[in-house]
Amino acid sequence: MHPLMAALGDPDRVRLYAQLVLAEGPTHPFRGEHAELARKHLGPLIQAGLVRPHEDGGFVARADAFQEALGTEPVDREADCLPPQLQRLFSRGRLTAIPVRTALRRELLEYLAESRFEPGRSYSEAEVNEAIQQVHDDSAALRRYLVIDGLLSRTRDGSGYQLA
Repeated sequence: MHPLMAALGDPDRVRLYAQLVLAEGPTHPFRGEHAELARKHLGPLIQAGLVRPHEDGGFVARADAFQEALGTEPVDREADCLPPQLQRLFSRGRLTAIPVRTALRRELLEYLAESRFEPGRSYSEAEVNEAIQQVHDDSAALRRYLVIDGLLSRTRDGSGYQLA
């Protein structure tokens, strides 16, 4: 049996997964009246790839889990616009690794800055992380590289970001 099907074979687990899918942003299921349910059922959802931990300690449902299980590519219109050297860094719409080579990393960062952020708009750190996590889980590293390379500017207190 496929791990997704096994994970969703329990009605309580389906309810927990539904709460995470319907939540707007990271959810902290260990708090509140459903804490015991979360303790029992969150592990199998994570192992099946349906849920991932969020950096703030909460959990989010993975939107691409079913596409991944079916072996289909997520619809990613942006991938068609990627230069060939960046296309090989992506699989199923996700960045597979942050390049070590400076020139290639810079090209990737420019692409991320242009495709994920609007000029003149201010972003909170959480919004920047969310935009980056659409393509890679290590939002802290990519956010740091974007700032160091001068593509995003950060307020002195670190609470706000904007395209440079």
